[in-house]
Amino acid sequence: MPLPWIILGAAVAGAVAVRDANSRIRRQDQERFKLPDPDPHEPDTAAERAAMARRPSDFVRTDIKVKPVPGAILCCGIYGLFEHTGIWLPEGLIVELHGSGLVRAVTPKRFLQNRTGSRIFVACDSTAHPLADEQFAERARAAIFSVETYDPLANNCHRFSWRSISEQDEKLTTFKDFNVRLANWFKRRIYWDLCDLDERPWRQTS
Repeated sequence: MPLPWIILGAAVAGAVAVRDANSRIRRQDQERFKLPDPDPHEPDTAAERAAMARRPSDFVRTDIKVKPVPGAILCCGIYGLFEHTGIWLPEGLIVELHGSGLVRAVTPKRFLQNRTGSRIFVACDSTAHPLADEQFAERARAAIFSVETYDPLANNCHRFSWRSISEQDEKLTTFKDFNVRLANWFKRRIYWDLCDLDERPWRQTS
């Protein structure tokens, strides 16, 4: 088969995959509010379900946008393969563990810088309410300007975010590991919904 036809076929297949993903997301948007979340007093419920009901993605489209609240858990994509996480402060900043090992508070624009992802997502329940607590924000704030030995597998942004939530310092290698912890902590499946930042002042800052 000539090379141009192979390229065209791959492009068509990719477009079909994105279309199908968008169709699934639209159906999920219509149905998710009808599904009750598991009883938070049943400790095994979340463990028996898949941790993530919706992954963050720059390619699928949804009408659901959620404004972050203090202590909200945020993420963005990195090269379509990884995710970066942080904790939302009421000042409109995100506390993150940077690859340099510095814990810092940055604007959403800076949070996305050099990470290829163009959108930020917030961890929510099935009713599109952020899974958040002001104590998460205060724990993250207390760590600002501290310096850690960064390791992408052993001491990464997910470990820092989880420590801000749970006060438990546990090794978390992957975003999946992080979501399993979140699902068990909140007794909810995790929906990574698009973060609504349109009216935030960070757009004029760096």
